[in-house]
Amino acid sequence: PIQVAEYAVANQIEEEPAFRWWVPFTLKKRNRIVSKVKAKYWKTDSKFGIRLPKTVEEAYRIDKETGTLHWTRAIEKEMKKILSMGSFEVVEGMTPEELRKNATK
Repeated sequence: PIQVAEYAVANQIEEEPAFRWWVPFTLKKRNRIVSKVKAKYWKTDSKFGIRLPKTVEEAYRIDKETGTLHWTRAIEKEMKKILSMGSFEVVEGMTPEELRKNATK
């Protein structure tokens, strides 16, 4: 139903009698669900007694505070997998800002 409602809005047919009564309700319900999921994500700071970082910097900070390398190793492992799949192209001699502006050589 959500995909059909989004399709109706994208094609400007949500005011047709067949869609008018349920499209707004469906989209509002979707927005409420997404909002609750996002709120739950930001409230969750630990799981099974382990602190969960929201950023890479926070992960490194947790490692430093606890004297472990668990998050560092996890980040390295994940980046190794991502790079081995060819998801990113390494570009030498350019800053991240230049790359964001699509100023590739």
